[in-house]
Amino acid sequence: METWDLLDAARSPLGRTHQRGEALPEHTYHAVVFVWVADRRGRFLLTRRAPEKKSYPDCWGCTGGSVLAGETSLQGVRRELYEETGIDAPEGEFRLLETIRERDMFCDLYFLALEHDPGPLRLQPGETVEAGWFSLEQLRSLPDLAEPDRQRLALLAERLEQSARAAAQ
Repeated sequence: METWDLLDAARSPLGRTHQRGEALPEHTYHAVVFVWVADRRGRFLLTRRAPEKKSYPDCWGCTGGSVLAGETSLQGVRRELYEETGIDAPEGEFRLLETIRERDMFCDLYFLALEHDPGPLRLQPGETVEAGWFSLEQLRSLPDLAEPDRQRLALLAERLEQSARAAAQ
């Protein structure tokens, strides 16, 4: 069972943990990470969520998930990327673009530029069923992009475009 560290509204640790699936105590939060991965051609990696997922089944989205108890945000984003795609990138290659507070979570939004082709991706059963590389323009018009990812894309679009352009050079 997945356990998270509980945080207060200022993101300070409360010294308590929480089991996934249970309602979070009022006025508490947990940390969640997402990563926008770009290749040398400036395309972004998305995965299609498994149809059995409770939220946004069969929708495309960037890789992410909850930070586990005892993990740092960087450790969490690295683990999530590896679990869901098989891409093993060093922590130092992830760049934090933004932290936003949504409902009961702090979302750390990262960017990762891949230096070389990652080869075949290894998708996580029960989490992801398909992967694809999309231009920023394609992302903007993707009809089945998970709504939270669409909102985060709108927030980050300019920075993602600049970061992808720099990665492609």
